[in-house]
Parts: sequence; C-alpha cells; structure tokens
Amino acid sequence: MAISYKKMKLGGFASTALCLAPVVLTLLAYGLVCVWPGKSSVLQFEGLCVVSIEPPEPVRWWQAGLGAGLSSLTYPLMKAHDVPMTGLIYFFMFIALFMVFYSRDKIWALRALKAREAKKNCRYTFRDVDAIKDLRAASWLGRLFAVRT
Repeated sequence: MAISYKKMKLGGFASTALCLAPVVLTLLAYGLVCVWPGKSSVLQFEGLCVVSIEPPEPVRWWQAGLGAGLSSLTYPLMKAHDVPMTGLIYFFMFIALFMVFYSRDKIWALRALKAREAKKNCRYTFRDVDAIKDLRAASWLGRLFAVRT
C-alpha cells in the first residue's frame, strides 16, 4: 500500500482500493463457488464415513517444470520493465482465483457436507482419518502442530 501511495502518487482512497481489490475479488470468487453447485460430487457417503472418490491426477513433470521456470522469470521481467509491485500482487491474485475455481467441486462438496451435518445433526468422519492420525502421531512436526482437544 505504501508503494502505491508514495511511488505511484495515488491518494489514500485509491491506494487502499487498489490494494484491497485482490482480496475482495478472491473472496467474491470463493462466495460464488460456495453457492454455485458443483458438476460432480467428489464425496461418497458410507454410513457416517465419507470417502473421497476423486480420481487421482497423473503427475506431469513438464507442467511443474514449466510453471517453475515461468514463475522464476516473472519478477526479473517485471523489475527490468519497471512494472510496479502492484502488478506482482495482481499476478498472485490471478493464481489465487485459478486455485479457487480449480477446486470449486471440492469446496462445494465440503460446504454441502457441512450443511448435511447440520441438517441431520450428526458428525461425519473421513474413512482414512485413523491412518492420518497415526501418521501425525509418528511425526514430531505433526505433534508440534496438533490441535490439543
């Protein structure tokens, strides 16, 4: 915000609006995803257990390499062509919007699961939760970040 206020010579209101726009747009996209029903359900119910039925996506190493290469070139190109730091902020905003819309089915399914729990007044657990708890208990980092209940 200080960069847009001092370097770009914007006023207080314009500077605040410019810096809050990525957050507002991402929150609006998340709200849209929450109310817009997904194309397919990624959760399957078995009694009080929930199973994720999403097919695993293959790892494409060339996409990871391309993404790493392009992202490592982003800042030097912006610095060389004197693009303000707000351009980098908006670049990250587009990444956040992509992630929200890419995960829209999962977000909608989890919101529907929460509504189903409230409607039926019961708690669902994921099928592999015991294995996850065992892995967390075996790791010192998992024990460090474990929520005490």
